This record gives sequence, structure tokens and C-alpha cells, in this order.
Amino acid sequence: MKAIKFNLNNLLNKNTGFAYYLLGRSYDLEENNLQQDYTKALYYYQKGFENGYPLCTYSLGISYELGLGDVLDINKIKANELLINAYPRIIELINNPNIDEIEKIEICNRSLLLFWAWKNKTRL
Repeated sequence: MKAIKFNLNNLLNKNTGFAYYLLGRSYDLEENNLQQDYTKALYYYQKGFENGYPLCTYSLGISYELGLGDVLDINKIKANELLINAYPRIIELINNPNIDEIEKIEICNRSLLLFWAWKNKTRL
């Protein structure tokens, strides 16, 4: 699946969970023409988690499951706690009629991949 390209300058000015998720993922997975930077990825995932955004909760869980280079050590207990918390909230988000269509498409597309990645213990 091809990732949707986002204007990161616009995202930097938004204080939303979705913006934090996209910024974190872009630094984590080298999307949107960014160099991989686990420190920045973790920063944005954490900001989105604090904002209550379930894809950031999930991304933190996977980060603890697999580690983030030298930035974050593996912690299976913390990973499990975050992932268990994230899944029902992702479903709620998908069913929320008030979210933007692009966000809904991105959530649905990523949710299937996220579950696959978690089951296979790999990063996307």
C-alpha cells in the first residue's frame, strides 16, 4: 500500500492527535521525505498519546514491543498495556462520524497493516 503524502509544515501547526501521529510515523518510517529520527518519532507519538489519540498509543506500544534503536528499549509489559488499550479506541475512532474523510481512510488503511505488523512483530 502506498502511503498518502502529507504537508508536514501544515501538520506542525496543528495540535491534533492525527497530526502528531503522522509526524511521528514520518520520522519513524522515513515517510514524507523525512530522514529517520527515532527521537523525534517518539516525541510526536508521546504528544499524540498525551492528546488521547489511539494510533499514537498503538505506535508507542509497537515502539516498546520492538524498541526504537538506541532511543527506546524493549519493554514487553508496557507494550502489551498500550496495545490492549489502543485497539478498542481505534475501532471507536473508525466509527466516529465526525472525523475527516482523509483521516478515516488513513486509519482504516493503517489499522489493517498495524494489526499485521503487531502479529508478525515487525515495523511497517
